[in-house]
Amino acid sequence: MKRESYQQLLGRLTKRTHVQIQFNIIKDLRTADVVDIRGVHISGCTSLLCSITISHLISDPKSRVVYIDCDRGVSPYKFQQLLNLYNEDSQNVLDRLLLSSCNNPYELIETLENLEKELDRDKSMCSIILIDNILAYYWSNIYDRNLMKDKIVPVIGTLKKHCPIVVTRHPPVKSTKQPDNTVPHNWNRIVTRRFELLNQTNPRYLVDLSSNTQTEIRIDLDTGAIVV
Repeated sequence: MKRESYQQLLGRLTKRTHVQIQFNIIKDLRTADVVDIRGVHISGCTSLLCSITISHLISDPKSRVVYIDCDRGVSPYKFQQLLNLYNEDSQNVLDRLLLSSCNNPYELIETLENLEKELDRDKSMCSIILIDNILAYYWSNIYDRNLMKDKIVPVIGTLKKHCPIVVTRHPPVKSTKQPDNTVPHNWNRIVTRRFELLNQTNPRYLVDLSSNTQTEIRIDLDTGAIVV
């Protein structure tokens, strides 16, 4: 029996994971969709969003992705690492990725408003928007929490008319069993799909909270399998 190295195993599992994530989250996305992925800190939300980014760019050679980093923890090197697993031409792929880091909610609002203006002029400039930890400033005593309700949510509600939006957030609650009062009421009005990323399990699961069935659909992020 041929034995594979740890790096080969990691590459094989990661490739399967990317394909499965892309199939379940990206393939069925349509304009006007807002996907809300919820997970505690260090649950893997950023890694998941980076995987979605690369999967989308590779699966659609004409796509353009805007990645907004509110945690300021993502570098182009992270995307390069993922591309190495696919043996893809990094320049051809990363040229279609716009990475924007926001240091405060005002920069986030400005970025979103500028995107809206650009998409009004040219709808092809972006096919999907990804926002990493939209609640990065929400719990800070420095900024007004009403900015989320009065500024950020309305502009996302307008942007989704141009392209789908995938958002991650890190609420202070530990489980979906607890009340989710970490976002303003108008946020839930624009969200179309909800997931929770669980990192307390082995393997980790991405739980689909939008399913119409009573059984939660779990996507095993380590193997790519769907567990019902």
